[in-house]
Amino acid sequence: MENLDYGELTDFALNIVNKLEKNEEQVKKIIQLVIAKDKIMMNIWKSLSTKKEEDLRIKKFVTLANYQFDMNLKIKELQ
Repeated sequence: MENLDYGELTDFALNIVNKLEKNEEQVKKIIQLVIAKDKIMMNIWKSLSTKKEEDLRIKKFVTLANYQFDMNLKIKELQ
């Protein structure tokens, strides 16, 4: 992953964290997966990186992360 892509991913992850109902353990897990460049997380990011609408990207990310990483992420503003 190039630095530009990684920078976009970290920005996206931080944006998601701000839109989620606060759960410190889940936020920590998302950030750790991004920083570690987890292969599954990278694949999720790649599948979403072509989408332009931010709200749709966030909804899809939350759905995929919930299933893949057994999380219970909930979006504050988009529900």
